[in-house]
Amino acid sequence: HSESVQFDLYHISQSLGTMMSNLDRGEIDEDLKPGILCCAYHSAELSWHRGIIEKTVEKKRKGDSIIKYFVRYLDYGNTEELIPYNVAMLPDKYMDYPFQCRQ
Repeated sequence: HSESVQFDLYHISQSLGTMMSNLDRGEIDEDLKPGILCCAYHSAELSWHRGIIEKTVEKKRKGDSIIKYFVRYLDYGNTEELIPYNVAMLPDKYMDYPFQCRQ
């Protein structure tokens, strides 16, 4: 059972990666806010995963305002703070497979 789940999650991640590489993501999606399901780029794994935005953080640096998203990965349970370029709306078709992290 565990191997089939890992196999499915691998294919979801690969599919998200393909989809994201074909998108023009020059602008921040205004609909991204806490509670929204998203696809998020995991910086350590260098791959896209399903997540939920838990909070939005605005940071000031050298007079500029920088927005970051605090995202929880829905299949693994870990969290990461991401820049807007690494977060996008999760298409409905990726919600069909059950999220694997129970929290």
